[in-house]
Amino acid sequence: MSERGTIRAIVYSDMVENSDLGSVFKTANDKGAADVGDKLGTNLRRSIFYVFGAGSTLTDHGQSLDKIRDFWKSTFQSIGSNLAGFGSDLGITNAVPVKGGTFDVTLKEGEQELHGHTFLLMDRDGQLVDSWIGITRLRSTALAGTVRCASGLTQCEVQATTVSP
Repeated sequence: MSERGTIRAIVYSDMVENSDLGSVFKTANDKGAADVGDKLGTNLRRSIFYVFGAGSTLTDHGQSLDKIRDFWKSTFQSIGSNLAGFGSDLGITNAVPVKGGTFDVTLKEGEQELHGHTFLLMDRDGQLVDSWIGITRLRSTALAGTVRCASGLTQCEVQATTVSP
């Protein structure tokens, strides 16, 4: 856990949900994606999840895995979390964060200023590990990229992209 409570979780499961919370077998029009955040009162703000084993119990991996991924992407968003890796194999960076920090950020979309926070963890080579950016009243998303700092964490340049839109 970080100073702001970010959790890094690695989950092994087939992720084939079919319960009163929702079903991976329903289409988006059937409202198959669960709003777990509201139903359970759960909020794992800005946590990072890596899921592997998804679809392993099904014979049709192609289309079914897409449905499972869509369902869980929406579900993890509803609990304020980021899905950084999802598939049959474990896709996680083999890196240990050695430094990091939380920073206030301001982005500009047209004429509108958007305020929020970013949490950056980096390995010894400056690669981002389990980092995120969150904009107030919007959701957060995981970041991938690099950080270069002149001295300590007082003046840094971040080159990153969001993992999801």
